[in-house]
Amino acid sequence: MSTDIEAIRKRLQNATGELDALCAGKHRWTMTVPTRDDDSDIVIDAALADIPALLAEVERLRVDLAETERGRVLWREKAEAARAALERLDKETHDA
Repeated sequence: MSTDIEAIRKRLQNATGELDALCAGKHRWTMTVPTRDDDSDIVIDAALADIPALLAEVERLRVDLAETERGRVLWREKAEAARAALERLDKETHDA
């Protein structure tokens, strides 16, 4: 399964166009043997087949985002601790 966005977008446009044409009565549902690339079931199935790869990519990106946010929080905490340590050191130096 490809996650090429342009290919996915094209398959979605094809499926949407096919469904619109079917609903408007411009096309009749077609299923041929052997199959053709423009058969209704093939066009719609091609777009539906993209969903598992897209969901996997969304899940992966959510995990990456959560890890990035956890890293950001950790670095913020370390920066605040370092800042506090520098302030203490500066105060100790000035007080001495």
